[in-house]
Formats: sequence, C-alpha cells, structure tokens
Amino acid sequence: MANVPIREKVKRIMSSAADGSQYSETSKRAGLYILYALFGAAVLLLFALAAGLVQTGHYIGSTVLLLAGAAIGYILVQLIRA
Repeated sequence: MANVPIREKVKRIMSSAADGSQYSETSKRAGLYILYALFGAAVLLLFALAAGLVQTGHYIGSTVLLLAGAAIGYILVQLIRA
C-alpha cells in the first residue's frame, strides 16, 4: 500500500479543482497569465525556428513549424476569448 499517500493527494487535488473556492481569484488569474505567456513563448520560438529553417533552405520543415506555431497561436487566441 505504498500508493496510499499519493491517492490521498490526488483526491485532495481533485476536490480542490472541483470546488475552486480554495484558491483566490488573483492566484487563478496569475496562473492563467503564466499559461498565456508560455503559449506565446512557444509560438514565438516556433516562428523563429521556422525563419531559421527558411534561411538555410529547409522549406518543408519550416512549413511544418509554421503550421504548428499557427495552431498553437489559434489555441491561444481561443483561450483568451473564452
């Protein structure tokens, strides 16, 4: 029964996530802004890598990275609008 403490932690996390009143709105908002920043950084990184691949002549890889960056950017916009 080594997983009993882990099971209790998971139950506590699930109950706090379902309830949502345990954490203040400020901390929830800060976490959301951190998520936005991570998504934005991922988009910028993918676009920078795609630009580097274009300069070296790897157009297929650049296209794949541009599509991935555009998809993550679209997800970010949808998260902000929600």
